[in-house]
Amino acid sequence: MSDGTPSAQRSAPASRSASSTTRGTTPRTRAGAKHTASPSSAPESNGRRTQAERRTATIERLVEATITVLAEAGYAGASVKAICDRAGVSQGALFRHFDTRVDLLVRVVDEIGTRNVQSFVRAAGITDATWTLDRLDHFVNVLRTVSRSPTHAAWREVIAAARVEPDLADAVGAAVARFEAAIIRMVELGLPGTPEQNLETVTIVLSIMHMFDSEAVTVRVKPNPAIEAARITWATRVLRELYDRRAG
Repeated sequence: MSDGTPSAQRSAPASRSASSTTRGTTPRTRAGAKHTASPSSAPESNGRRTQAERRTATIERLVEATITVLAEAGYAGASVKAICDRAGVSQGALFRHFDTRVDLLVRVVDEIGTRNVQSFVRAAGITDATWTLDRLDHFVNVLRTVSRSPTHAAWREVIAAARVEPDLADAVGAAVARFEAAIIRMVELGLPGTPEQNLETVTIVLSIMHMFDSEAVTVRVKPNPAIEAARITWATRVLRELYDRRAG
């Protein structure tokens, strides 16, 4: 490839599959959330929120509350009661929008994956251009920052719990697949290449992400600033060498 200067403006990668979860018999508008029967979306003349707006607001409160509770209390502490108390909604309201707690967790994993990909895309500047060398260091630092964030800690809580809960693993697996698909699309836009080259790039980026993910856990137990700094240098060098090799 050339020096990375874009030849045409590129759009951001899609961060979530258009297909929705089809578990059970209830159709869903997004992964995890129930579909309600044609709620009115027209603004009410008295200025109050429409049914659709109230539904969206309640789901957003539940998702935000779940992320917070998972980050603060862990998976074991993320009971329906704890989530509803934090969201300020009744348990009945939760189950009007999600069939089960697992469905809510799937929605949360989808939401966190979307936010993470948006952070990576902004860091790499892929919203309007292919990768450029001057952004690689920032991109690597954002990968680490996101890995250590409370929001991503909530993601890890769910993934770790899925190791011993097969039903949760089956449900969340689809959300993780959507996240990885968005990462692959981001890499293909950021550093275009042949299928073999794209596989190499995706493998490197995902390996760096997994490295920082593991570090985010161990750093709470035993920080090692020297090695942590060396990892940033190493990851940036690996991406830079890959970039230079493509350019050559």
